[in-house]
Amino acid sequence: MSALGRPQDMFSDTAIQLQPIFAQWVQNTHALAPSLTAPGATTSTSLTWGGSELLAVGGKVAMLPIPLGTADFLVHHIHFSFDT
Repeated sequence: MSALGRPQDMFSDTAIQLQPIFAQWVQNTHALAPSLTAPGATTSTSLTWGGSELLAVGGKVAMLPIPLGTADFLVHHIHFSFDT
C-alpha cells in the first residue's frame, strides 16, 4: 500500500490490525492457569506472557509483559521462503 501512496491502509498496530488471537489466548491462559489449577502457584509462567508482573532490578524496570500485535502476527505466521 505504501507503493500506491496509501500508507494509512497498511497493516500495522494503528491501521488494519491482524491480531494473533490464539497466541494471546495461550499467553493469558498461561498467566491465569496457576491460580486456577494450583492455588499456591500464583506467578505467571513467564514475565513476558500475559501477566501484569513487573521485574525491577535496582529500582529500574527490567522487564514488562510484551503485548502481541500485528507485527508479531506477520513475523510468526507468514513465512517468506527464498530458494536458491
